[in-house]
Amino acid sequence: MKASSVVLLFSLITVLNASDVVDRAHRLETSGDVQGARVDLAAGVQRAPGDIAALTEYASFLNRYGDPDSRAAYARLLEAVERSGDRDQIARVAGQLVVLDLETGDRDAALKHLEA
Repeated sequence: MKASSVVLLFSLITVLNASDVVDRAHRLETSGDVQGARVDLAAGVQRAPGDIAALTEYASFLNRYGDPDSRAAYARLLEAVERSGDRDQIARVAGQLVVLDLETGDRDAALKHLEA
């Protein structure tokens, strides 16, 4: 029973930390420190690689600034969302990937993501 309590506590701390990172990144971005926000979001994703909220914020942030890494971030997000089984979110993320794939001229990847 103690082991499950420790796992639950660790999970809650990780969720709170991911939320804190996103909030801090929003404040940094709003204040004009875009690079600081990017670093914080990247660190948050590295700390919690399966956290859908953190991955979503990071991918969206990169896309907002036209960063070529946004495509890879959305691909990581798609993997996490597929594990969750949320069909609506899978469709949204895959749709965004189709757009990014087509923007880079990767028709094969766009067709693959369109199937999702």
